[in-house]
Amino acid sequence: MPFDLRGYFGLPSKEDKEAMFAYYFYRLLQKGKNIHLIYNDGAPDGMSTNEISRYLLQLTNELSIENVTIEKVDHFVDSRSIEMDSFKDLKKSNALTDRVLSYLEQGLSASAINKFNKCNRDFFFTYLIRPKEAEEVEENIESSTYGTIIHNVLEVLYRSAGKIISVESVKKMLLNYEKILLEVFLETFPSENFKSGKNLLQFETAKYSLLQFLNAEIKFIQENGVIEILGLEKSYVKEVVCQTEIGEVKVKIKGSIDRLDKVGNVIRIIDYKTGKVNEKLVLKDDIGDMYSYSLQLLVYLYLFNGEQGECEVNSGVISMKDIKEGVQTLKVSAKDEEYINSIDAELMEKFESYLSIFINDLVSSDYHHDVTHKYCKFC
Repeated sequence: MPFDLRGYFGLPSKEDKEAMFAYYFYRLLQKGKNIHLIYNDGAPDGMSTNEISRYLLQLTNELSIENVTIEKVDHFVDSRSIEMDSFKDLKKSNALTDRVLSYLEQGLSASAINKFNKCNRDFFFTYLIRPKEAEEVEENIESSTYGTIIHNVLEVLYRSAGKIISVESVKKMLLNYEKILLEVFLETFPSENFKSGKNLLQFETAKYSLLQFLNAEIKFIQENGVIEILGLEKSYVKEVVCQTEIGEVKVKIKGSIDRLDKVGNVIRIIDYKTGKVNEKLVLKDDIGDMYSYSLQLLVYLYLFNGEQGECEVNSGVISMKDIKEGVQTLKVSAKDEEYINSIDAELMEKFESYLSIFINDLVSSDYHHDVTHKYCKFC
């Protein structure tokens, strides 16, 4: 919200927040006898910089004229002389290998593959250690929770509409979607903290996105004919055997498809995304170079392979922020607008070859931290 607009309506601004924290800081110091203030003056760390706080600069300037003794002590620590990585012996641990094999038997998802490709250690904590996160009440709706809400509303709407989705079916959804959205929000947030502030904006955004989505469905049906629903939130599992440095490893590849439908002679594998799709959804010669959404769509094609019969099949995403784009499908190449309409024997073999390489990397990994991966800076 622009600063001028905040000022006009008397809403809190950045300056108000800074004044509030300055007040807290000086109140804490008010009756102190001996006060120790510590800051890191080393090299910048990732997304943050290290410099002395403006509060400390102000104290140094103002208290120097009062009867207050200020002593500055510098300590230098050479981090290069300290062994910081406690993961160095992970590779030698039989217990870790057993844990990896156990995890692969339970099921490897496209999300897990993408996580490992981004940062090995982030994968280690997320999928192998899986620490139980403390349950916290969300004051502001998290993006993951928002996505789950949209998925749940769409699932309820389409399950209640039946197998064949016509223009009339979607018009009925338009009459009920606000009521269902409210019910899902109430189920997720019984305290009703979505009726004001930022959460209210999220609620209204969800309502607007669903309206745009349903209107786009009507237009699509008018142009292409009715949609036949084949499955909603449908889970698939396929078992493969991969050759690794420790021998044969059985792996279950799993995935949950948000929506599986049929339009004419084309089966569509659809994944809903509440965010924007900022990558080109294309198949690459080296599958290991494929981006996250593209790889996920290829995994869905692989899992579904064999069930399409004589139909063509494509795999794509619907972005709730780019409704006008419709279903963004996985293309043959960046230059070719043709989408992948099946997964033939050659592509099947290519994907399973990639899986073998990936699994071998997984079981032999030392789970190093990728310092360029900004989402796991604390691991």
